[in-house]
Amino acid sequence: MDTNTYARISLDTLVRNYKAIKTLAAPKEVISVIKANAYGHGAVECAEALQKAGARIFAVSSIDEALELREAGINASILVLGYIEPARAIEAVANELSVVIFERGFAGEMDRAASKLGKMAKLELKVDTGMNRLGFKSGGIEAIKEISELGNCSLEGVFSHFASADDKAASSNDEQYRLFDSFITQVKSLGINPGYVHIDNSAGLINFSHSCVNAVRCGILLYGLPPSPGIELSVPVKPALGFYSKIAHIFNVKKGEGISYSHSYIASSDMKVATISAGYADGYVRAYSNKAEVFIKGQRAKSVGNICMDMFMADITGLKDIQVGDEVELFGPNISAWELSAHSGSIAYEVLCLISKRVRRVYE
Repeated sequence: MDTNTYARISLDTLVRNYKAIKTLAAPKEVISVIKANAYGHGAVECAEALQKAGARIFAVSSIDEALELREAGINASILVLGYIEPARAIEAVANELSVVIFERGFAGEMDRAASKLGKMAKLELKVDTGMNRLGFKSGGIEAIKEISELGNCSLEGVFSHFASADDKAASSNDEQYRLFDSFITQVKSLGINPGYVHIDNSAGLINFSHSCVNAVRCGILLYGLPPSPGIELSVPVKPALGFYSKIAHIFNVKKGEGISYSHSYIASSDMKVATISAGYADGYVRAYSNKAEVFIKGQRAKSVGNICMDMFMADITGLKDIQVGDEVELFGPNISAWELSAHSGSIAYEVLCLISKRVRRVYE
């Protein structure tokens, strides 16, 4: 593992963010979304800190992500948001995972697995109200009826997902909520308890106040970032992660010389350059080349030349007191993940998730 490039993560900040979100969401339950290795923060470490702080439900993407938490001793409820192969239904039941039902056949698989184990399978039904990804588009009420009649299954919740919650003015938000609210009303009219009812993600929690829900799913906000750069946060959260590397070499480049692969940068004057020990294999992607800035000893320096697999270069001409071994902030308190994402036409979510496995996580 490379010790020169690392992510510094404050679990105290994560917990403070969780508590602030809980206060804003009250009395709704907060579902902490820790899929994709907790957005690069480390799923097990984050789950342990959040469970200790009172978190009762975690959401992950896959059964393997869920089993990693169970093996680490996380005993809170875990909701698996993605597809599970039918052959793994037995593992889901054995480990008391809540699984998402978006087609009828898998509910039967879970019921049979539960019968074999002498346990109850935990199911949450997903309704597609306009995201067009996963969920029942029609026939959801019939599926709810079938689930309620399965002898070895427990309905833990019903939920949907906004497509454009970060855009408060998007007309699709009202339509999606109208469809979801209508669905929940029908479920209740059948005398079925829908359990946890949720449609709001981080952006939905900030932008809306929905009466039919009793839970919210928070991911990006939990880690201290707004769901989009234009959203004004109504909750006092701070980024829990900073991404850092170190200067490996300092050298001079003469006017007219090229830097890095393909000489995508040609020096327009004599300059001083630092080689930094991070590259696209760490998650600092090639699309940042000649665009992104880094932060060194209170000063900004711009990337020059194509970013390499393990290194990249930055212009430190005119910067003061820069030395080999100095820490370099790739993003963090001074350069936001949203700023960095703009250089690749991406989003802050992806910037966080791109931090690779080989990057050491340092917990504070």
